[in-house]
Amino acid sequence: MSILPPYVITVKKIPLMADWVDGLAFWPFIFIKPNTSAGLLAHEKVHIRQQVRGLLIFFYIRYYYYQWKYGYKDNPFEVEARKISGH
Repeated sequence: MSILPPYVITVKKIPLMADWVDGLAFWPFIFIKPNTSAGLLAHEKVHIRQQVRGLLIFFYIRYYYYQWKYGYKDNPFEVEARKISGH
């Protein structure tokens, strides 16, 4: 067990998210549903690094701006996470 973030928490439903969402990174936590793939966990760890690199609040502002502008699939943060994690 690591004492450093991210802290991985397994939940039946991701808080405040649609049912199709299987993982969510919200520094310092990663929420994932049971039986998720290692690829999804790697994907969420990329988001943790993005959040730290983006100074948290600025990351969230940019993430939701990109979400609005490009949609989920083409959001640059999602594109980077898929590229690095392979998920």
